[in-house]
Amino acid sequence: MPVASRHAWRTNQNVDAYWGVNGPYLANPWTANQVGGLQNQNNSPFSRAVFDHAWYEHKPSKTRLTVGYYDTLRMDPFIYAGQGGINNAYTTGRFAGFGFQLLGQFDLGPDQDLKYEAFASRFGDGGNVYQNTNYTHTVFGGDLGYRNGRADVKLNWVRYYDESPGFSGPLIGLDNITNVAYLNSAGWTQTQWVNPPGFFANQRSAEEIRNTGALNQAFNPNLVDTRPIGGWNASADNTLGITSGAGNFGPQSQNSYGLSTHYWIPLTDGKDGVKLTGEFGHSEYKSNRNSGYVSTGNLGRADVTALLLEGDLTMSLQALRVDSTYNPALFNASLLGIRFVRPYNFLGRFTLYDNGAYPQNREGVGFKGNYSWDEQHFSVGWKAGFYRQTQTSLYDVRVLGGALGAAIPTNDVLGFSPGFSDTVFSGFAHPNLYGKLSGNSFTANLEPLENPRGNVQEFGLYFKHKIDEPKLTIDFTYERNQYRRDSGLGPLQGGSQNQVDLKTDYALLGLSWGFQEDWTLRSGLEMVHAHGHHDPGGLHNGFALASGQVNFTNIDSVQTIPYIGFDNQLSKNTTWGLDLRYYNTRDLVDSKVFAGPGPNAIGFTSNPFNWSGPQLSSYYKMTF
Repeated sequence: MPVASRHAWRTNQNVDAYWGVNGPYLANPWTANQVGGLQNQNNSPFSRAVFDHAWYEHKPSKTRLTVGYYDTLRMDPFIYAGQGGINNAYTTGRFAGFGFQLLGQFDLGPDQDLKYEAFASRFGDGGNVYQNTNYTHTVFGGDLGYRNGRADVKLNWVRYYDESPGFSGPLIGLDNITNVAYLNSAGWTQTQWVNPPGFFANQRSAEEIRNTGALNQAFNPNLVDTRPIGGWNASADNTLGITSGAGNFGPQSQNSYGLSTHYWIPLTDGKDGVKLTGEFGHSEYKSNRNSGYVSTGNLGRADVTALLLEGDLTMSLQALRVDSTYNPALFNASLLGIRFVRPYNFLGRFTLYDNGAYPQNREGVGFKGNYSWDEQHFSVGWKAGFYRQTQTSLYDVRVLGGALGAAIPTNDVLGFSPGFSDTVFSGFAHPNLYGKLSGNSFTANLEPLENPRGNVQEFGLYFKHKIDEPKLTIDFTYERNQYRRDSGLGPLQGGSQNQVDLKTDYALLGLSWGFQEDWTLRSGLEMVHAHGHHDPGGLHNGFALASGQVNFTNIDSVQTIPYIGFDNQLSKNTTWGLDLRYYNTRDLVDSKVFAGPGPNAIGFTSNPFNWSGPQLSSYYKMTF
């Protein structure tokens, strides 16, 4: 049973949770629920001894039952990968689960077996609270894999659903913050989901209307609303007058199904060969379990990997296509507005599957490889990816007021049906979605003035050198991500909001020295640089209008992080270590570039924004 104690030099709990060492499941704030979960969201202190897990293993039948935390899954990650959005700078970013996991295997003959997995887990959403409550989140599923010689195939299924604690049914509308307050927006939100045709205010029954809507300018959760987005007015297709809970949705549910297969073709009697991989996933999502609206999406990936030179050379080519509506169940990740600079993916939300390796709304090809020599004392790796949006960010719901009948809808409705997801390329500019200071990329008939498709390019280079005496390892990493969506519109038409021209660079130079058998010393330097143009909410529209530009630099942040640390193996079952980092962040945006309507106005900010400071963290781990 592992017991972990973790500490960080900090100024408050949020700093500890984000920049400190990632805590065990029961001591981690991002795995909590405010009400009815495994522990309270405001749990304090973070550093404490907790139950982690217990297991029973029957070796003759190759069966293992784990109760508590489990950190790996046999299930394919394009179906389910665990709770993401663990807001910690040095974590793997996923908790597989906390509940139970059953693993087993049947040997069917020579080089032939059948493996199975069943699991269930609760997880948190890192701080989504509305009217002093939120949902509990439950996931369960299983997979069955058959292997015969060089071929294998696996079937996956998982179901996720929200439940409202303390109520006899699924209380509607507790998921807040993440969705736009339609016609009432103050700026950018993570999603621009709206109610589609068939779910407008005057297309619902009188019973539903009486039980929904706003109470004292706050959305009133209820048990009867059948709209996919419940946090709208009862009798109007907007959120005007709702100051709290506008745009809320939930309880969510999702079923995901998947099939994966591999086939190995040997080229020699040794390690050389070609591995063929095929993956297919399908999801069915409800933003409101009480609604008849279902969003479906698919994923497909094919990969060819060659191992040559007795395994010293590996090369692979993949083709990937992921729908914009695949596996879209969406959860808060506490630190809304914060992005990991390295890939520039939005941290304020997470999905249940690995959308890092399988990003939503992307299609294209990727290459990667690795070559090692001198008995693996030297190795070099590389990767490149070229992708585009599977679907542009043109709203699929564009309905004029009264177009479907008398006051159906009650006003113009523009946005995405629930399920559309894209972490970089937001929907095109319109005041109904981004507030009164937004540009407008649509005609009076809600026809788009442009419909550009976003493109993504990824590059990476990796080098490692191992020295036997003294025992040294030298690591070098360089990665670049580029996001591009060109706009042909001027600032007044939202060109600055639609334009995306962003690059992120990451570099690492590290040294590890095993100066004694039980001691390892680490040191190095990290650098992250995000620069370019990205302003979906129109925060810098005032500058765009004043300068006449749509592709100016409004993001240019450089962070350098020198570090030193050590690990000490005290005994076979006990380790401890310490890390000291110094963060130095510089904002290089031109001081002439301003946010808000202009200088001396509310919301105006000037560049640069610089900060720096040290961080000291330690850990102690004992297994018994």
